[in-house]
Amino acid sequence: MPELADHARLVAVRASGLRELTEPAREPFERLCRVAGQALGADASAVTLLDAERLRVVAAHGMERVDFPVGESVCRRVIETGAPVVVEDTRLDPAHGPGSFCVARGVIAYAGVPLRDQSGTIVGSLCAVEAVPRCWTGPELGLLEDISQMGTVELAARDTAAVAEQAQRRMGAVVASALDAIVTMDDAGLITEFNPAAEGMFGHRREAAVGRRLSDLLVPPARRAAHESGRERAVATGTGRILDRRIEQTAMRADGSEFPVELTVTRTDAGGETAFTGFLRDLSSQRRAERALSDVEARLADLAYVDPLTRLPNRAWLEETVDLALGAEAWTAGRTAALLFVDLDEFQAVNDSLGHAGGDAVLREAAARLLATTGSAAQVARQGADEFLVFVDRLGSEPQGAAERVALQVIAALAAPFTIADLEFHVEASVGMSLFPRDGDGFAELLRGAESALHQAKRAAGTRMATHRRDDQGARRRLTMSARLRRALAQEQFVLHYQPILELETGTTTAVEALLRWEDPEHGLIAPLDFISIAEATGLIVPIGAWVAEAACRQAAAWHDRGLDVSVGFNVSPVQLARGDFAWRLAEIIERTGAPADAMIVEVTESVAMEGGPETEEALERLSGLGVMVVIDDFGAGHSSLTRLRRLDIGSLKIDRALLEGVPGDPGAAAVVSATLALADALGIPTVAEGVETEAQRVFLRDRGCRWAQGFGLARPMVAGAVTERLLAALRPPAGTLTGG
Repeated sequence: MPELADHARLVAVRASGLRELTEPAREPFERLCRVAGQALGADASAVTLLDAERLRVVAAHGMERVDFPVGESVCRRVIETGAPVVVEDTRLDPAHGPGSFCVARGVIAYAGVPLRDQSGTIVGSLCAVEAVPRCWTGPELGLLEDISQMGTVELAARDTAAVAEQAQRRMGAVVASALDAIVTMDDAGLITEFNPAAEGMFGHRREAAVGRRLSDLLVPPARRAAHESGRERAVATGTGRILDRRIEQTAMRADGSEFPVELTVTRTDAGGETAFTGFLRDLSSQRRAERALSDVEARLADLAYVDPLTRLPNRAWLEETVDLALGAEAWTAGRTAALLFVDLDEFQAVNDSLGHAGGDAVLREAAARLLATTGSAAQVARQGADEFLVFVDRLGSEPQGAAERVALQVIAALAAPFTIADLEFHVEASVGMSLFPRDGDGFAELLRGAESALHQAKRAAGTRMATHRRDDQGARRRLTMSARLRRALAQEQFVLHYQPILELETGTTTAVEALLRWEDPEHGLIAPLDFISIAEATGLIVPIGAWVAEAACRQAAAWHDRGLDVSVGFNVSPVQLARGDFAWRLAEIIERTGAPADAMIVEVTESVAMEGGPETEEALERLSGLGVMVVIDDFGAGHSSLTRLRRLDIGSLKIDRALLEGVPGDPGAAAVVSATLALADALGIPTVAEGVETEAQRVFLRDRGCRWAQGFGLARPMVAGAVTERLLAALRPPAGTLTGG
């Protein structure tokens, strides 16, 4: 940097008398630093003078005085350009970096302005620094420039009284324009200056405040505890140390109202006199923001861990509670526990007869009974829909007998009649149980075991209660398969095949269904039937389902970018839908991939759509709100509620392939399919028939108003490239056809 070196030699001549500053000569610069640091609320401030090839920190507040190499100091930019320089994070600055001289001494954020002598020559810089990243504002930088005007070489050399008087006037202007309250006091503690910001903060005029003590403006208890409530913030910085001390107090306005303030007091010794300057910042808005943030955090915690209907903890909360309770030390302590999965039987009949308001009332009453029955001995949570979880800890040496007694109490409590809207009816319960450590060492395993036992309880007659019996061979198989599935996800072994959905009248491909396939290097192509159940049981269906949604949306976007008008459907697991965030995640995927929302079809099974609780309805509504079509898959395999069908925003019904068996030759099967099509038509819901394998079935469905169909008899599943060729072929004119003008 030859230009900078030449400038340094020039400055060295002009400031030769400052190379060895005495403490009295240095004091004005020290004062300048204190004003700059306090006015900007910075960790530290410094005055740097250029001396040949070094930048000397001749005065500092909150940091040590050191010499900086010219080439490694951000101050050189100020001197080179003659303009203010701001660096939010020197660790990310190209001229510095993590190992630079500045960073090693704790200078992370920097704001600097030129320091000039009376002739206008730049002799150094005035800077404010932070030990953490900071975004300096325009007003803050302007204030620093105003302060720098007081720091002339003449003032430091104690040239003339006129210069000192001028500097004092500039200091007064800075104090008057400061945003924070600035109060000066003499060595007796009496207020000598009270700036406009202080007048606005306390509601006292300057004339009324001068001559009083600052402590008179503070609430007495805070005054007594002033030293005890101090907060000291120190950051070690290489060989130096940045130190700032602030005290939080409670102040009192002229009208008697109290408010929190942050107070910093500095001491100045000059000319044998001692003075104090207090900088006060009103913390009221900060405290309001903190309270608002606390309220938001509490609300978010409530949403994350509390069931809004019953006000019971939800499954997420119970999972954390159980896993925390059953840590590693629980094994060594010989601890036993049980997880009960409680399901209200025939609850759908309550919703159908009383509506959702009545069903909600039953769920709230059931929650209250569970709490009253188990008391403090158990943790009760709502799993979802009409299902509850009960965790019972420390069951002693006979855990199964103790768990069964709790289960019987639960069944008895829920067997008592419910009275809703002056109607009395019974809702019985089934309970499945799993035991720790026999059936699992954490919440996930215990939940799977309890759910498996619940299914056994529903099939059994009598007690309506069952205990899980761990199948070690099946557990090993699940463990092996889950490990392979995790590896398949990591190594991208999944692919999608697409089965065309045709318009029966024209044979046009209007949509495709994305079908998941696993290309296992050892076992070849694996169909979902062989791994989906384990993926759902282990929770891996969530990341696998997210991959399917992403891949399907990307393919839909690619086809639409080529002008191919085709919709893409994919299946969603009940586990994905039960999480509550599926619609939000799908919206994010659609936005990221650029897929048209109205070209995406989400397929849910009839059992999920019909038997799910309010959460399921809300999830389906959110999906429809995205513009995505919701289709009920396997329609006719279960029992649908006409009321619920009318209420749900359904884009289409897919008739289960099992209904087509024997059609059209079997009169009974034909009558069932015809009635199903007529029902869908009456509800105004289009239909898609699955499993069409013969031309006779295609004609039968077309003649009875079924508009779309899919099946091996129409088109087999194929890779994306084959679908693309199929769609492009449909756009090409027949051979020999004249086109164009």
